Amino acid sequence: MGMRMMLLTSGTRGDVEPFAALARFASDRGHEVRLGVPDNSGVDLSGLDTVSLEVDFHRLVQAHGISPWTAVRHFRTEVGPGMRRMLAAAVRETLAFAPDVVVHHPKVLTAPAVAQAFARQGLTW
Repeated sequence: MGMRMMLLTSGTRGDVEPFAALARFASDRGHEVRLGVPDNSGVDLSGLDTVSLEVDFHRLVQAHGISPWTAVRHFRTEVGPGMRRMLAAAVRETLAFAPDVVVHHPKVLTAPAVAQAFARQGLTW
């Protein structure tokens, strides 16, 4: 009997590809896998059960000149809100899926908290 696995990743292509490979590997072995990913990663996610973490890291890391004021403005208008959307989506999607196990990228800071909430019910992470 397979496990329900929630995989959460964030970042760009190099962050997403290993999680997509793990999702395919686990799915091929009978596990039910859902993969939370950022938008526009450039990774082939066909055939995988994916959910959006509502953030586009390419947009967040765009160069906005060298002005410190431009950088602060970019953080306020893009980076901060994008990260909040991603962290909230990770919690929401994990709770909705109710997995047996959560595997996450270190950038998904809310994953340990939601996994601990499930740990009282026997979840491992």
